[in-house]
Amino acid sequence: MRIIKQLLLGAVGLFVLVFLFSLLLPSQVRISRAVLIKQPEDTIAARLQNIRDWSNWNALLQLDAGAEFKYDGDSMVSWTSQQKKESTLNRILLHPMKDTVIPFVMNLFGQKELQCGFSLSKFEGVGGKATQLEWWILEKTGWTPWEKFYGIFADRLKGPVIEKSLDQFRAHLEQP
Repeated sequence: MRIIKQLLLGAVGLFVLVFLFSLLLPSQVRISRAVLIKQPEDTIAARLQNIRDWSNWNALLQLDAGAEFKYDGDSMVSWTSQQKKESTLNRILLHPMKDTVIPFVMNLFGQKELQCGFSLSKFEGVGGKATQLEWWILEKTGWTPWEKFYGIFADRLKGPVIEKSLDQFRAHLEQP
């Protein structure tokens, strides 16, 4: 009985310690990747505004090979995965003066809604003029310890997919 009491007390103590440590972790995570493209900002912005073209370069839309995309105008695409989970990508329309930031909301496979966006900025370097395209995702992790610990690994999970998408976008944009 004494051993069981010590084990139970140790487990509760460990849980409290993990919970207190999780309070120090942020409740949101920002993931971003950037790529330089030798095209003007307006050309890149125009291609990003065309959501019907995203399935040609966006690796997130290519995750489910058998998906059939449904478009609602020029700002929203939805699809159902083979596991029957709904996904949506909704681009937020902005005033034309704001073409350097293109925000959108993403809900993949019925999980939490993600605030996302593309930022465009001019870049002049040794190789000449280019545009830096940054894709960022802002994800709220929640308050529970396991959700906050997930935030530590979120960049490693989503970052490679974002990088692949940006590389495919650059290749798609530079096609003749």
